[in-house]
This record gives sequence, C-alpha cells and structure tokens, in this order.
Amino acid sequence: MTHGGNFAKLIIGARRYMGHRLKSIKPDKGLMSKSFGDPYMGWAPFVEDVIVTHQTRTGLPEETFPNYDLWENPLTPCMLKHDCVFGDDFDLNEISYVSEVLREFDRPIVYSLSPGTNVTPAMAKDVSGLVNLYRITADDWDNWMDVKRHFDVSRDFASANMIGAKSLMGNSWPDLDMLPFGWLTDPNKCYSINSGPYRYSNLNLEEKRTQMTLWAMAKSPLMYGGDVGKIDPTTYDLITNPTLLEINSFSTNNIEA
Repeated sequence: MTHGGNFAKLIIGARRYMGHRLKSIKPDKGLMSKSFGDPYMGWAPFVEDVIVTHQTRTGLPEETFPNYDLWENPLTPCMLKHDCVFGDDFDLNEISYVSEVLREFDRPIVYSLSPGTNVTPAMAKDVSGLVNLYRITADDWDNWMDVKRHFDVSRDFASANMIGAKSLMGNSWPDLDMLPFGWLTDPNKCYSINSGPYRYSNLNLEEKRTQMTLWAMAKSPLMYGGDVGKIDPTTYDLITNPTLLEINSFSTNNIEA
C-alpha cells in the first residue's frame, strides 16, 4: 500500500476497506521509518525492517507491539503493491531486489507493480518472472475513452503471450486497473481524506458490461473501484457474473481473432 501513490513506497499487508470516509491504512516510508527508530534510514534497510517486522508480528496479539495499528491483522494472505518503479519510472534493479526478498517467505505474497504508463510487452517480459501483477496502462477512470484504449493494449499483450506467464511463485498477469463502477470520487481528490465517494460512475450499463467483458477475456485481475458499502444490485450482478468470472479464471489462449 502506498501513501499518495506518487512516489515509490511499499508496505506488506492487506488493505483494510472501511469506506472512503474513514482513513485506510496508508503508511509511507517516512512514517514507518520513525516506528523503526531511524526516520532517515535508506531504502534497503527499510525494506528489510518491514519484512522482518511483518514476519515477527503476524498472528501475535496487538498489545505485543506498539504502533501495531499500522498493520492489518491478520496479515495473511497479503499483497505488496509497489508504485513508481514500472512504465515511465522503470527500475528493474529495485523490482528484482524486492522479488528476491519475497522469495524468502514461506507463504505466497502477491507482488504488484503500478502504474503502467507507456509499458510495452518487451518491458513486461523483463518483469513477468519477478512479479505477479503489473499495470499496463495509466489510471483507468469512468469514461469511455479510458475503457476504449484498453482494447489495443490487451491485444498487444495477449499476442506477446504475456497473459499467465510463469512468475514469482506462480504466474504473472497484465493488470488493466480497477473497475470504476458504483459510487466514486474524482481523480484529483482520490487521495484526500473525506473526499467522497459522492457521485455515481459515468459509465452507462453497456459500457460497464463491455469493460467487465474485456477485463475477463484479458484475464486481468478484477478489482472493484467503487464503494462496496453502496454497491447497487445491477453492479453487483455484473461483477459477480458467473460466466465472466469463469472466463477470467479458466479460459486459455485468449487472443484477438
């Protein structure tokens, strides 16, 4: 999880969704470094301390450690979301280092890269064996042009055989970003506390069906981008459609005809 999403920071843990009006867990390196006793520590020792602390704290009672509220409890299973090391900010050395550290765990941790501005299949081949998910587009919001641009991207990555390539403890998957359905906020306000959600998705039903179908056929991770506390029956039926979920999970050799 990153704080702000505009510079590379990571924490191992599970996102706790409490609704947009309550602050989610978004600790950054500055905050975490203070809890480790050195607010000016470098990146490498910070990563090591995060991993050691994660291993130590898993499953222990909250009173065992101070500042335990920085962590989701329990921590297993979990995802590591690593921002600003891919696409325009590609840093293969850092990705390789984090991937190597994660291989030391005795349980799977999903390693995800974001965002994916100007990612190419060639770039994805460099990381597909190191991670589980990697964004292949910029942020996706609730307008048809954002949805439409994913068709060519999906075609190119499918043709390059990047869908389900062998990777860190399993397979890797090109990530088309969230499904911006239901109640949302706006891009320029999404990192502000108490910023919403306050409006309904601008996509009409046919556009949502198109997006959900493309995401399923491209075998993209399916991540709901709206407020789950306000999900409506039509949206719920769409994102839980058994046919689309089966395509997303079990289909093979998905390419443009």
